[in-house]
This record gives sequence, structure tokens and C-alpha cells, in this order.
Amino acid sequence: MRIIKKILAIGCLAAALFAGLYVAVCVVGGSSFVETVIFLGRFIDDPNLVGAVAPSSRLLGEALVAKVVPGIGGVGKRFLEVGPGSGAVTECLVAKLGPNDSLDLVELDPHLAQILREKYKNHPQVTLHQLSITDWRPGEPYDAVVMGIPFNALASSFVEQIWAHVLLLTKSEGVISYFSYLWLPRIKKLFLSKHKRRDFKKIQNHLAEQYRLYGVGTQRVLPNVPPAIVFYLQRSQQIRASAPNLSVEWGMSEDTKLAARHCNGEQSVTGSNPFFNASSGA
Repeated sequence: MRIIKKILAIGCLAAALFAGLYVAVCVVGGSSFVETVIFLGRFIDDPNLVGAVAPSSRLLGEALVAKVVPGIGGVGKRFLEVGPGSGAVTECLVAKLGPNDSLDLVELDPHLAQILREKYKNHPQVTLHQLSITDWRPGEPYDAVVMGIPFNALASSFVEQIWAHVLLLTKSEGVISYFSYLWLPRIKKLFLSKHKRRDFKKIQNHLAEQYRLYGVGTQRVLPNVPPAIVFYLQRSQQIRASAPNLSVEWGMSEDTKLAARHCNGEQSVTGSNPFFNASSGA
């Protein structure tokens, strides 16, 4: 009995030390204590919906918005954040907004969406939309899209749909940024069944293909839980012209084929494009 009590005591102590270290690292990285606790609670409640184990650090947020250039000279720009979570990266985006810029936040989790809604309810340039990004139909495309989506926690078919949709939502010269946790793909693969490992490999291949077509740089952010790498992509005329067989290469969902035609200049971002015919409500 004494041995069992000692084991339980050591286990509780180790858990407390780990929790303290986890919160300390998050706070040092730029996240508030309350924000960290709320985010961890949502992850425990629904890990498939939240995906990330901690809010993004300030340094990761700054890296994700590094390519975002605010509008100048009275010309406003449109920005989109997909999966803002508790708003750690949103703060970095808001800090970069020009006087005539606008920022749309698309968050699926209702609890995190409510936190964001309260936080930015008096900010005229920020609008929160609680829905899946694949259901978001804005009135116009965006100059930059920042994604906080945990792609490695999703099904490959959904990852395809998200990318097809985001490509359609981005202007031809628009910038896209997203992040992935360093070393996680290699570690996670060891614990997956054969079927899930095949699906996981499809996700990695799809992300690699997006970067091959549109990638313009990366940045590692070690002071984050866990350490992360940021990927920067740009929808440019040069890349669109260099990928005439994109729809053949992807050859998967109809959404992906539609994005491919759009990338190749076969479809306008306005007019008949169903993604821009009507705005979706918040």
C-alpha cells in the first residue's frame, strides 16, 4: 500500500510540475495565463475540433503575420484569419491593420468564437464568423490569409477541401501563411494504424504539393509549445503559368479541381464564381 501511495504521489507531483512548466512556457511565449488555461480546457474537451495543444506564442504570431502588408494611401486591404482560436495571432494581425483595412475571423469552435466575439465586439475593423472555413462565402477575395488550422489532426479529404477553398478566397498576388509543429509528423506516424498512416501521408503529400507550387519561404519558431515552423505561400502569376496541369496532378475532389482551374486563370474570382456571389452571415 505504501508503494502505491508513493507512486501516486510521484505521479501527481510529476503532473503538477509538467502543468506548471507547460503554463510557464506558454506565458513566456506571449500567451496570458487565462488564455492558456481556456485553450487547454477546450483541447481536453474536444481535441479533434481544437487540434493544437496550446495557444500560439507571440513569436509564432509575429512570424505568421510577417508577410502581411497593411494598406496605405487610403487604400484598404482585406485580411482573413482561419482558425484564430483564442486570438493569440489575431492580436498580431490587428496590430498591423491600416486605417482602412478589414479583418475577418473564421472560427469553428463556438466557445472560442464567443471569446473572440466579446474581445473584438467594439473593433470596427474586425468581424467574427462562427462556421467552417469551407462554408465561408465572402463578398471579395483577400490580400492575405493566415491559417491556424491543425492540418495534421484532420482527415486528408477535409484538408483538400480547405486548401481548395482558401486558394479561391485569395487574390492572385495574395499571401497565405500557416504553421506546423516541428517533428510532430514523424512522431505521430509511429502511433497510427496502417489505414490512418496512409491518410496521414496523403495530408503530408498535399501540404508538400501546395508548398512546391506556391512556397516562398519558411521560418522556424522554437519558443512555442511545441516548437513550430511557418510556411509562406504566394498566389503569383508566374506560379499559375507554371502549373498548367494542376487539376490533373491533384485529380481529387471537385473543390480542388475548381481551385486548380482558378489557379490556371480559367476562372475569375468574381462574377460566376460561387465563392463570391454572396456573403455569409456571422
